[in-house]
Amino acid sequence: MPPRPPITPMEVEVRLLELADELDEAQDLLAKAEVEYAQAEFDNRQALAEARLRIGNEERRTTDQQRKDEATVFCKAEDFALVMADARVRIARSTVFGIRTKIDVARSLGTSVRSAMEVV
Repeated sequence: MPPRPPITPMEVEVRLLELADELDEAQDLLAKAEVEYAQAEFDNRQALAEARLRIGNEERRTTDQQRKDEATVFCKAEDFALVMADARVRIARSTVFGIRTKIDVARSLGTSVRSAMEVV
């Protein structure tokens, strides 16, 4: 890889501004993902409760665990939506963390560039 030309403080500033915009977008996506997760969690709890009540009203003998298991099977779509919402939240958090790390690196680079310019 050929050597890079020296980085200027202006380039660092531009990159920090770009990263700030990316961070804003990522935090907005995280907020939306967390709302979607809360809704999916609520929907899943409601569906499970309704399924357990329906199963409990049937004229057959089942254990509590059997009713819970049947309710879980009946609610697999809601459970899947909850799992996917959780994955979206984790991905969004990871993205925010990654951008914050890039911002820290850019800040350190900016400090290094300014220090190098003072020496010269």
